[in-house]
Amino acid sequence: MDYICRQITYNRKRTYFTIVLSLLYLAVFAQANSTLLHAYRAGDIIHRFRFENFGIGTKGENLIWDYSSLKTYNKDFIVEYTSEKDLDDITVEILDGTRYYYVQDSTTTRRIGYENNNITVEYDRPETVLVFPLSVGNKNIGAFHGSCMYCEKVMAREFGTYSVEVDGKGSLLLPEGKTLNKVYRIHYTKETCRTVYNDIHTPKELIEYINNTHYLSNDSITALITNPESDSRHTEVYKWYTEGFRYPIIEAFVYGKNENNGNNIVAYYFPPNEQKKLYDIENERKRASCKDVEDMPYNKNDEGDLYDNISNKDSLPYTIENEKNSFVIHTSVRNTKTCVDAVLSDISGVVLRRASGYSDSPVIIDCTGLISGEYAIRITIGEKIYERKVHYNDK
Repeated sequence: MDYICRQITYNRKRTYFTIVLSLLYLAVFAQANSTLLHAYRAGDIIHRFRFENFGIGTKGENLIWDYSSLKTYNKDFIVEYTSEKDLDDITVEILDGTRYYYVQDSTTTRRIGYENNNITVEYDRPETVLVFPLSVGNKNIGAFHGSCMYCEKVMAREFGTYSVEVDGKGSLLLPEGKTLNKVYRIHYTKETCRTVYNDIHTPKELIEYINNTHYLSNDSITALITNPESDSRHTEVYKWYTEGFRYPIIEAFVYGKNENNGNNIVAYYFPPNEQKKLYDIENERKRASCKDVEDMPYNKNDEGDLYDNISNKDSLPYTIENEKNSFVIHTSVRNTKTCVDAVLSDISGVVLRRASGYSDSPVIIDCTGLISGEYAIRITIGEKIYERKVHYNDK
């Protein structure tokens, strides 16, 4: 698609993207062994349908978000993903006539710019819009900043603050009568400001001014945004993700702060059956291994039959061994196809490694590159969660 504002020189854009990618290099390759089951993927075309009379619901754990009675408009809104020419590490989302540019690793998805017929925005400090793994409480906050041009005639800077958090877990009741379990909700909040510079007339002058002459630190951005007289624009996005599906099942946009119930909510439904049409081997395997994710309502009374009879009631249904620069987790459960998920973090809670598998085979957390010391492992077997401190010996 030919966009007017894409007449910015390719060399400048390439230089910009290269800078951003270099900042993310370590994060990407440190997680090279992780499977990006929810990453945006070039070549995918997603069909979504707008909900009528949508309500956000609450946050927390063990929730039931009931949207079974909602209706959708017949109109099909298409979202397309592609790659930026000569820059395969950039994923482009095409939505409602706008192209959004992202870089991704196993812990975050970051927006580095966007453009359409009227505007081009390039961030030198990108905004994090998604965080992984899907674990309640996982959160990322920060500031973003970049250049902004209206058809190369009006020069401005765009900046603001963001907060993105996994704030809920539960079951999702869908309009077609199905139930999805192991659903996680991501809540993204953004405050955005733009400053127009009428005395600046070229992209080169703009970049020089915002990066050198009048640089804004993250602290300065936060102070400007939190000023009571700030004219920042408030936006919130809620996304419901579940295991075995690459894209969210529901996505809701809230425009304006929650004052006097004046929110403007626009919500879209990404039907599971539509997502199953994608060629997505990784998530197909995930769905096959986690039969209780879809259609089967969660019932706490079923948990008792999951585990083998263990003579010592204090015994755990797993063992952990430190072998050859890795932790090997063996489980003892009756159902051989139970999902097992293991997360390794440092003692402050920063996630370092993650591995998934089934209960009939070992789950291996690769610790290559980590130093010897104390760590924590969180193991999820079915619906049961266990946490344990471990000592890693770099052999």
